[in-house]
Amino acid sequence: MQIHTVQRGETLWGISQRYGVSINDIVTANTLEDNFAIRKII
Repeated sequence: MQIHTVQRGETLWGISQRYGVSINDIVTANTLEDNFAIRKII
């Protein structure tokens, strides 16, 4: 498992390219509801 802390301005596309995984895999692994938004969870 790879852990990535999302920085302001990063996109799912950019993260997927960095790690060589699909956006859908990231969305599924993180149970994201909206694959166009990454939110900071406090």
